[in-house]
Amino acid sequence: MWDKLFPPKWRHRNPAIRAEAVNLLQADDPNLAQVITRDADAGIRRIAARRLEDLDLLFDVMNSDSDDSVRVAARRRIWQLLAGEAGSVSEQEAASRLNRQKDPEMAEYLVRRSPSPLVRRLALSMLDKPALLADIAMKDPDGDIRLEALNAIDRLPTLERIAREARGRDKRVARLAREMVEGLREQQERPLKQQQAVERMESYAALQQPDQTAVTHLHAEWEQLQQDAADELRTRFAAAHRTAQQAIEAARKSREELERQREVCDQAKKLLNDLESNATKPSYDIEGVGKVIGLLGNSWQLLEQELGEINAALATELEETLGLLRKRTAEIARQRKQHARQLEIIGAIEAAAKGETVASRNRLKEIEQRWHNLPGKPEADLERSFRQHLQQAQMRLEKSAERADALEAEFAQHLEQLGKALDNGKLAPANTAMGQARKCHDELQQIAPQKLKATKTTWSRLLGRLSELRDWQRFGSDRVREELIAAMHALAGEELSVTERGKRVRKLRDRWREVDRKGGAAPDAMWERFNAAAEAAYAPVVAHREAQQESQQQAAARRGEFCDSLEQEYRAIDWEQPDWPAIDARMRQLRDKWRKLGGVDKETWQILNQRFIETIEPFEERLRGVRDSEKQRRERLIKQVTRLATEPDLQTAIDETIAAQEKWKPLVTASRGVEQRLWKQFRAACDAVFERRNVHNEEVNQELGENAENKQALVDAMQALAGLPADRRQDARAERDRLVSEWNEIGQMPKSRFRQINDAWNKALKAYDASEQRAEVAQWNDHIDRIVAQAARLDALEQAMCNGEEIALEEQFDGLFRQRVTAIGKAERALCDAHEANLERRNRLMLEIEVLLGLETPEAYADERRQWQLEHLSDAMTGGLAVSPREQALAMLEKACSSGAVPGNRQQEYLARQQAIVSALKQ
Repeated sequence: MWDKLFPPKWRHRNPAIRAEAVNLLQADDPNLAQVITRDADAGIRRIAARRLEDLDLLFDVMNSDSDDSVRVAARRRIWQLLAGEAGSVSEQEAASRLNRQKDPEMAEYLVRRSPSPLVRRLALSMLDKPALLADIAMKDPDGDIRLEALNAIDRLPTLERIAREARGRDKRVARLAREMVEGLREQQERPLKQQQAVERMESYAALQQPDQTAVTHLHAEWEQLQQDAADELRTRFAAAHRTAQQAIEAARKSREELERQREVCDQAKKLLNDLESNATKPSYDIEGVGKVIGLLGNSWQLLEQELGEINAALATELEETLGLLRKRTAEIARQRKQHARQLEIIGAIEAAAKGETVASRNRLKEIEQRWHNLPGKPEADLERSFRQHLQQAQMRLEKSAERADALEAEFAQHLEQLGKALDNGKLAPANTAMGQARKCHDELQQIAPQKLKATKTTWSRLLGRLSELRDWQRFGSDRVREELIAAMHALAGEELSVTERGKRVRKLRDRWREVDRKGGAAPDAMWERFNAAAEAAYAPVVAHREAQQESQQQAAARRGEFCDSLEQEYRAIDWEQPDWPAIDARMRQLRDKWRKLGGVDKETWQILNQRFIETIEPFEERLRGVRDSEKQRRERLIKQVTRLATEPDLQTAIDETIAAQEKWKPLVTASRGVEQRLWKQFRAACDAVFERRNVHNEEVNQELGENAENKQALVDAMQALAGLPADRRQDARAERDRLVSEWNEIGQMPKSRFRQINDAWNKALKAYDASEQRAEVAQWNDHIDRIVAQAARLDALEQAMCNGEEIALEEQFDGLFRQRVTAIGKAERALCDAHEANLERRNRLMLEIEVLLGLETPEAYADERRQWQLEHLSDAMTGGLAVSPREQALAMLEKACSSGAVPGNRQQEYLARQQAIVSALKQ
């Protein structure tokens, strides 16, 4: 019945009153549900929708309300609740609601405003707007969400912008954006590259002799491009590649056949040139040349049988060369026979000239006659040589008689010296005289043996005496030999290295020979003892050498087996689709292994190493073309990077240089010297590009440093602004806005100083906001104190005026008291009659303020408060929904203070009530 007599304001007939009442309902008030489902006014339902927190009801309203604005308000309220801007919806509930709705607009709202990473991540999965995703990738506080947003973008311009703008903000986002840009570019360019690769392979297939390196590189490139290629392109490429490989193989076989024919012709030419160069050399093997001519002819016949078709020009060339070889071989053989007879005669006359043979005048005439009887005319040099030797022989014949007389006298002198030495028992001088006498004796025996007949007996007698003296001398030498035998026996038992043992054995043998030289030959038995001891001492050296020889033989066997396995490995490789990097690495491995297979003797090494070179040459021959191609490719890369040093776009230069570095690794490597030279040139070219980046970075760093200094100055200015006292803050807000504007206009800072300065700036802003709030609070409180104090002063002046006292209005009062000041200044007596009415007005205002601020009302006014709430609450609350209760209460307090004075006997009661309100209003 009470509800029927006094219905709640939210059910009032007046829509304005209902609207105000709905605004006062709490968010969890069940009456809101009745308003939003039953009220006929769309505006009031819209107000209820903006305050409601029941998600189920809001979803029903959003889907079923007849008014578009109500549905929009409900939808907006749902978004606010799910974003945590109102109410207390958990992130699990928010995520569940969003997942059920699948509303892109709701997702866009939540991804921007929800504090929950779970909700933002779910909302992100429902969005496909590149601009929004880019904004999230740049600004979302969660790094993982930024990366997820970036991964959802597939537009190249957007990714390029993110990669450019995020460079100084988020390394991960910038790096991933660059990778996605590269990937997207590659994906966009892939169909064109696939088509171009197929067309290039088809162009290679159309050639008679395609470049194997180019075909190999293109095939490797196709392996990277063919993943999503059309079946038609795959088929075309495979067919073209197969045709190109067949053409390469056919060209290779043709070259090999032609090379084999040319090799026979070259060998024949080389043999002919060699024959012409060495025709005059007697040591040159003419018979061997004839055998080689036969072998070359047989080799050509075998080639004709094996190949079937022979190059006609090469066949004619070989036939002519072999004909010349046979003709020249016959001519040289005939000339050699004549030359040999000439040399033989010259040798005979030369021996006579040098005294190597004893020649008489008849012998010289016989040799000269043989020379004249030779067929043909000898060469001028040989003729001259013969005449010179003949003249020397004739002169020597004349001088031999004189030499014989001198030798006879010298021989007699040496015999006399030998006799004296033997008489004195001195073996050394006797041996010396004996040696010199023997020289004279032997020479006389050759040129004039008849002159030795007179001294034959004396010579024999002195030789016998010298033998006896040597026997006596041998006795002392045997003692030394016994010592050498003992030393050799001792050496056999010592622990010595092989080298040291060999040196000491040789030293003892040298001493033995020295004793033999000075004291004569040792007895056979003593020599056999010494030799047996020496062999025993030298046995470890012999054993070491035998073991070394056995090791060399084993190493030779291993090297032979290694060459056999290498030949098998060559045959096992699929040369139509070779893995060039693996083959190149295998070659280095094989060469290293060959060096470590053990040592062999010099002669065996030459044979085995030559076989290894011949065995590995087929590998190298196939690799040689790839090496040359890789060398040329990297030389082109060097030229490309060198040109980038002057590229106007630095980022393009850097990107292309990095791409060139990624392409640098060759399929196969060249020699160490070539690799070092190429790498040195490439590194220098890259360094030139990166040096430009370093210079640019220094400029950027300088600019970033200046930005940091400028922003630090703004931080200092903001801190100073936050510290201003309240009486100097008239222009603080404008100055704050100016500093913020300047901060936003300044560019990026160095990463090392970004966090420090940015944190300091945020702290300065918070400090300013706090100081501004404190200033506003102080200003609010000062305003309240000033209003109350001036009202009390005016009350006192008005009381004094009503009591007949003289008053003076020298003080300045706020403008809201202008009417009171004017009335008091005119001493209007009506003021004195209005004190009771003033008290009623002020109490009524105090009552309204107490209701607004939720303060207790004195017991004496409790009934009045209830009555006022029943009848005039809605009227008292008018004044605009945007005005806060505190502001309304302050306006009512100003209104109360601007009214006239109250009776003096009721003033303390009123002031106590006013003081409670003032305390509640102050912050």
